[in-house]
Amino acid sequence: MPLPHDGAVLVGGSSTRMGVDKATVDYGGAPLIEQPIHALARASHVVLIGGDPALADRFGLGWRDDPIPGAGPLGGVLSALASGDESIIVVLSCDLPFIDEEGVSHLVDALGIADVAVPIVGGRPQWTCAAWARSAEPIIARRYRSGARSFRECAPDLEIVRLFDTRPRRFVDVDTPDELAWAIGSDRTDGRGRLSR
Repeated sequence: MPLPHDGAVLVGGSSTRMGVDKATVDYGGAPLIEQPIHALARASHVVLIGGDPALADRFGLGWRDDPIPGAGPLGGVLSALASGDESIIVVLSCDLPFIDEEGVSHLVDALGIADVAVPIVGGRPQWTCAAWARSAEPIIARRYRSGARSFRECAPDLEIVRLFDTRPRRFVDVDTPDELAWAIGSDRTDGRGRLSR
């Protein structure tokens, strides 16, 4: 069992490249957001950040408004860090088709005394699929007040564990209809995702 942790799913994005709401887009007969919600099954408390509060009600979860609209994922993570009670919070975007409980446990176990444990996929950190320590909140808030609007701008002040996972696909997100179609086809091919259950 991983250390106690809370969970948050970021829902407030504009989904411009997908063309429809990514949280509720069909993924094998269910809304895509169900994947990260199920992956957080071991979390003490799960909250949706932004989006429609009715979606949180639908899944019996807490909801928190994004108090910094237009701030993108950085604002969503700040909101997530201000929710819940555990010292660790796993923050997931709503568009992670392959994330699972094992992946979440891997993030939590890797955090240690760092501020964030973040997987590296395709050479880039997946900041919105990461385990965060509450200690990161004042650091990010301070950088935000000084004008930072990206995780890259905050990174120099954070203690970061970078995970070069042997199964990086579980941390991949989908931003376009083509990427979503690839994810659905990939699930059918390898039998690891929702469509094969």
